[in-house]
Amino acid sequence: MSQRLKVYKIADLPLETRLHEGRMKRYSLRTQHAQIVFGEITPQPPGQQHNHRTPHDHPYDMLLVVLDGTMMQDVEGVEYRLDAGSATIVPAHYMHRGYAFGDRPASLFEVFAPARTDYIDLVSYQTEFTDKGEHWVKGDSFTWTPFTRNDPGKKRLPVYQLSGMPVENKLHQGRMQRKSIRTEHAQVVWAEITPQPRSQQAHHRKPHDHPYDMMLICTKGGMRMEVDGVDYDMPAGTAMIIPAFAMHRGYAVGDETASLIEIFAPARLDYSHLVEYQQEQFSDKGKPWVKPEFDSWNKPST
Repeated sequence: MSQRLKVYKIADLPLETRLHEGRMKRYSLRTQHAQIVFGEITPQPPGQQHNHRTPHDHPYDMLLVVLDGTMMQDVEGVEYRLDAGSATIVPAHYMHRGYAFGDRPASLFEVFAPARTDYIDLVSYQTEFTDKGEHWVKGDSFTWTPFTRNDPGKKRLPVYQLSGMPVENKLHQGRMQRKSIRTEHAQVVWAEITPQPRSQQAHHRKPHDHPYDMMLICTKGGMRMEVDGVDYDMPAGTAMIIPAFAMHRGYAVGDETASLIEIFAPARLDYSHLVEYQQEQFSDKGKPWVKPEFDSWNKPST
């Protein structure tokens, strides 16, 4: 049996307050190929809310999802308003900067793939990985290259509404609703699973594995995950990394609908239908995550 996995309690993850003049609290989790950073930014006083940060760019694209409040994001000289429930992808090498707007904090998360060398200190508590991520910026923190001010060769960004994303409900006997968005190198899936009646709550799905690791975050309700034959309880506010090739399965527990965020890197070929609505042009349709005919589901869980 493999080493027992860590179930992280989100509230216990270390916080950092280095950015936005100390007004941004943030914490992070990573997988082998991706990193998610949760942040909360207190707005500047009314009348002073505007972009103070120097624009910067990245060699990889970035997903920004606003969970509460409002963010103003300046990308290539075009300003976008991102209210709660909005998401956008800042492409590689697009100059950008942002700030919290309004009278309440902006809560958000960003997904980077690969993990960032300059953000690796945020996940130093994790022991699953030995690499230090990849370089995302030149020099110290930013590229400091001149702001291109709406380069005509760079397209205007689509802003997506989470409530408008197409929903699929074919898994867990139709009790699981899920929607997704992807970047060039990662994919995020939001899922809600309605529990079975308490007397019937047990593992019904066959165990399966992936050739890449995945992150599972439970934001509401509760899940029970079996990984390599070991059961793990995941109440709301917890996260775990399921390693590559670990046989696993899970189900919702209790009476409340379980709400989940799953992070995959690279994007999944078998989940490509979930992101057909996106306007971005990616270099592929994702990578294979399961063997043909789901052969990996036939391996025993020991």
